[in-house]
Amino acid sequence: YGVYLGAEDGSFYEVINLDSGKKARRILHALPTDRWVIMEIEGRNGDRQRHYHYLDDTLEVRSSRDEPTDFDVASRPWYTGAISSNDVHFTAPYFFAHLGEPGRTISRRIGASDTVVAIDMTLASASQFLREHKIAEHGEIYLFNSEGDILASSRPGGTVSRTVPGREL
Repeated sequence: YGVYLGAEDGSFYEVINLDSGKKARRILHALPTDRWVIMEIEGRNGDRQRHYHYLDDTLEVRSSRDEPTDFDVASRPWYTGAISSNDVHFTAPYFFAHLGEPGRTISRRIGASDTVVAIDMTLASASQFLREHKIAEHGEIYLFNSEGDILASSRPGGTVSRTVPGREL
């Protein structure tokens, strides 16, 4: 769905794949000809701005828009989990605000810096990956959490848990 960088000063840069979900175009106000959205956040405290840049499939900017935001990178679980470790951090599943679909964020601190690189993966895309990479002709693969909830599977139709712990928007 997206790949991004976030830093302690609140700066944020994300590239969003508009073909990753049906709701992304509507929620992000993208046109059918848009392929990517670049989202940048800059500024401090109450004067933070979110910039959207809509690109077509040739990476030409079609349009841009700005809006105020209170998004705080340093308070996000993907950031705090990665910044406090030198390992890869996986969030618990949560609902992605721009998709309305459950997913997980995989993040890692860049060296000794205060910058974290992260990717968002929907649980539906995890199921699609498992379907495309069969390990047995007559078997299925299931990914589940420690509570036994199925998060993704290779089963046709992509069994995905209907209950996702927490709702982070």
